Amino acid sequence: MTRIMPMTDTSNRFLRLNAVLDKTGLSRATLYRKIQEGTFPKQITIGARCVAWLESDVEEWMCNPMCYNADQQVHATLASRSWAEARLRSKSAG
Repeated sequence: MTRIMPMTDTSNRFLRLNAVLDKTGLSRATLYRKIQEGTFPKQITIGARCVAWLESDVEEWMCNPMCYNADQQVHATLASRSWAEARLRSKSAG
């Protein structure tokens, strides 16, 4: 059995839409257009009608928003997303 240890890094928190909009200063339409274009991190489904973004993904985008390419960042954030999905599964099971 794999035991999931809580991470102490607060940048792996889930951010909901309004928090992402506040943090980035983007409008909702611009945010979703950038996601579709691959120039902003994709959201993670955390419930039937609920999505969020990893704070670390948003912060990475904020470091260089003009050159961010979601396709190039997939391997860099795969571990973070796996951790987030495992966290969700463990919370729903427990």
